Amino acid sequence: MSTKQERRRENRIQANATTFELTTPDKKTVSCKVVNLSRLGLGMELPENVDSPFFDALIPGARLEGTLRFAGDSLLSICEVRVRKGSFLGLEYTNLAASFLTRLSALLTPQYVASSVHAIAPEFLGADIRAAYQSDDFECIVFKPGVSGVKSMVQIYWDGKVVEVVDDVARFVPPLLVRGGMGRMSGAELLRTFASLNDDGAEKELKAFFLSLGKVFASWSTCPLELQGLLKRQLGS
Repeated sequence: MSTKQERRRENRIQANATTFELTTPDKKTVSCKVVNLSRLGLGMELPENVDSPFFDALIPGARLEGTLRFAGDSLLSICEVRVRKGSFLGLEYTNLAASFLTRLSALLTPQYVASSVHAIAPEFLGADIRAAYQSDDFECIVFKPGVSGVKSMVQIYWDGKVVEVVDDVARFVPPLLVRGGMGRMSGAELLRTFASLNDDGAEKELKAFFLSLGKVFASWSTCPLELQGLLKRQLGS
């Protein structure tokens, strides 16, 4: 179970069209509007005019369960009430099995990443770099045209993988090569190194990578049009 300090550190994201279907002791479900979400808990509003001993007992320390419906998916959640203010409940997840945490992270991480993406100031970019964007577990570098004769070159770090897209041809790149080489190689030298890598059998993995990346781009309100176009071309849409 998380500590109070950890709960304070965990930022919450806005929850659009998200509900928590609360299960009552008689196995009925009550749909509650979710106000915000985190990977530790959620805030929700009880429906108006609910009046029963069960709802009256939903005070700090009470346990409850229900189904979180978010981003077209559903997740059975067991929670403890941490805060109650009128009809508002602040809940903390208590079913911390690995399978639950894995699914929860898969649902929420793209929105978390998108909510904190920021552009790197031009004065901090290398000579070969035109633009760069960073967030937790995400990085995108757009190189200037003409690096080793190519028209476009974009490097994306996401979901623990690095993909290099050169003139719309994508391939996986070992993260250690990128992280270790960026400070010592020019863009042209990196491109020659990437060209020697073997791409056999990566087509399905690349599509899965860009489908997952699409969830970040969909939640990134200021995602540049050129990156949106790159994604569409990679997915053939």
